[in-house]
Amino acid sequence: MSGEAVINDPGFPNLNVLTTLWRSLVGDPNGEIIQDGEATICQPILNSALRKLYREIRGISGPELIRDNVIFLNLPPMNSPSFGIGVPDPTVQVGLTYTGWYDGSQFNGNFLLPADCLRVLEVWQRTSNGGNMSFSRIDEAADGLNPGKQSSSLGQFEWRQNALWFNGSTVNMDIRVRYLMKANTFFGVTGAQYPNTLVPIQDCEDAVAYYCAYLYDLGNVGTSPIALEESKKLAEDAMFDLKNEIVRSMQGTDYHRQPYGNSYDGGGRILGQ
Repeated sequence: MSGEAVINDPGFPNLNVLTTLWRSLVGDPNGEIIQDGEATICQPILNSALRKLYREIRGISGPELIRDNVIFLNLPPMNSPSFGIGVPDPTVQVGLTYTGWYDGSQFNGNFLLPADCLRVLEVWQRTSNGGNMSFSRIDEAADGLNPGKQSSSLGQFEWRQNALWFNGSTVNMDIRVRYLMKANTFFGVTGAQYPNTLVPIQDCEDAVAYYCAYLYDLGNVGTSPIALEESKKLAEDAMFDLKNEIVRSMQGTDYHRQPYGNSYDGGGRILGQ
């Protein structure tokens, strides 16, 4: 498997920046309660806020969490339990999973779905011949893969049960994949590592820190209902501003299958205006 280069952007905030802002919001500037890397308060709340951030960005198909041009070369042909390797069999489907390539009869652990893949968006294919032929797009099945005899094409693709399924091909195939990725959370990262540990979403400091503050207030029995509601609103507003900026930047480009006009956030506000 090969894929796109990963760019280490110095504009990404680090964990220390996020927790410093969070502490200032809840009146703990010296870290007497919220200590970087501490496993009871800091890590659970910070990781919950980061998961919230990633879900929100994926929900608008933000390009920050899209990985593209991931290549798998020489995927084996379908293997019919009844007729053998490369013989068409409408009862067979093949799949790329986290544990290997399923050819219809058995798994091959040399081909693995990337661990950071959350959901496949697009797939392209070509026959394997060691050359530089172009890839062609594979149609996504609307209501399950259509059963039929296979040929020198993978047919349709379907994302189900956390795996990428095809009708199967009678010959070896190469595929190119575009997917929504899971970004890292940071359980186990020590406080000393916080200044050098980056979050891959630019300008997300307010969105993460305000949501951390809200979760912290939510767990504090001394927080009044009015203060808790205000904390929640500040977190929602910060997240809305971040998503709105991303959506507006995407509206300037004609993306494939991305309906960016009048997208709504969870509070009913229109993104991109």
